[in-house]
Amino acid sequence: MTICDGITCADLVVIADRRTIRLATGAFASPSKLRATLLEIWPRYSLPRRSDVTDLARAALLVATDGARAGVSDPEVVSAVRFSYRQLWNQVPKAARASLPAPEALPALAR
Repeated sequence: MTICDGITCADLVVIADRRTIRLATGAFASPSKLRATLLEIWPRYSLPRRSDVTDLARAALLVATDGARAGVSDPEVVSAVRFSYRQLWNQVPKAARASLPAPEALPALAR
């Protein structure tokens, strides 16, 4: 399955009974982008399945809130994930939004 709604495209597949992450070339543009991509896909690693918009929003939120601890430090990457989160959050059904903070509620970016 290909997931292209986040920072970069990543495939999460099972090959010969092993979970495998395939990353698009764009994920290697910088160490920060690679870390963001891996952090974004990690919550879906335990059980490969097609992600819905709520799962993708949670993954983007994880990068936006915990990315700095995982080495996501490039301001462009941080900005892109925050933008992706806002776009995904707007697509999440209103009933499911209760489990996600509004994009405006995210901590301000460090300057």
